[in-house]
Amino acid sequence: MKKSPMETYIRWRGDLSFSQAGFNDVDNLIFSALSYLDFSPVFTDEKTTEMKLKDCADIIEQPGAYRLKTLEGGYEDTVKTILRSRRFGEIAVREYCEIFSEEDQTQFSACEFVIDGRTSYVSFRGTDNTIIGWKEDFILSYSLISSQKYAEEYLKKVMRPLRKYYVGGHSKGGNLALFACAMLDAKKRKKLIKVYANDSPGFSPEVLDIRLLEPLADRIVRINPAFCVIGRIFEIPYGRTEIVDVNESGLLQHDLFLWKLMGTGYEDAEGYDKVSDWVSRSIKEWIENIDPAERRIFVDDVFNTLSAGGAVTVQEITGKGLMKVITTAYSGTSDTTKKLIKDLVSAAALQAAPEKAGQQAADREK
Repeated sequence: MKKSPMETYIRWRGDLSFSQAGFNDVDNLIFSALSYLDFSPVFTDEKTTEMKLKDCADIIEQPGAYRLKTLEGGYEDTVKTILRSRRFGEIAVREYCEIFSEEDQTQFSACEFVIDGRTSYVSFRGTDNTIIGWKEDFILSYSLISSQKYAEEYLKKVMRPLRKYYVGGHSKGGNLALFACAMLDAKKRKKLIKVYANDSPGFSPEVLDIRLLEPLADRIVRINPAFCVIGRIFEIPYGRTEIVDVNESGLLQHDLFLWKLMGTGYEDAEGYDKVSDWVSRSIKEWIENIDPAERRIFVDDVFNTLSAGGAVTVQEITGKGLMKVITTAYSGTSDTTKKLIKDLVSAAALQAAPEKAGQQAADREK
């Protein structure tokens, strides 16, 4: 069973309540991770509006009830340790919302964690393992997505008088957090303590005027792994950025359960990985040289191919050769799109041979 550095943090800090030791950046990571947990077995009727996490654990530990909606799932021991710790066990979760629609191409979920009588963390779930969820990520490159509008409505609805809020999420969840906070009026923005984007993409100019984030510049925190691609797409120019070392290589570093922790913060990496620099530049080049209409056609072609035959989850199509599907879908696109795909395939090959990756990526910079 997969282990996470979060377990070490809980063993060290888990017996201290938030009144004894205040909120920190690692707590943000844990609240973001918990948003991937399927709380639907807890909130089965309208009578249950909130529940302490330690009590949620009793329900989620029932046979067949545990489900972590990340790409790979797992981490059951880690999640149970968190839910039953003194630090997190007494925290209530409420306002759980989950929306999934193939028709609207939407995968959305959010919940509020009540830290104390005056403070909450609103956590937006990132991309799950569904093809619809992944397609939404790609749609971000050319259009507003339904989840962003849901996030805006959700945050405005859950905010209560006399409360202060941390807002955040991982991957797409961090993008939703930033979007929802940007859409708040000046009065509600004053209620925000910090906004966390954990390896999260920014915004296409077609989606958001980035200047809407300026009033939040001193409260935005961006936390990215050393091999960072997703968090550097439409990279926003605001906030504090940390680069974290991770117990994995390549795109597997996107898994927030694997980020190395040190005390109440992170184990810093020396900088971004050279291969991720190259991939990020390739994606930036593609976006800058392809109009939104072509991005839309390419994304539709790829995901129509992926879902052909009734596949719903990423796991159902990985055996078919994901890169083969993508390279087939791009055959009728522009030279710029073809170059992007070739770069991604080359990067994937480099990550399969890490001893060559750094030198070859450096050579491509020359």
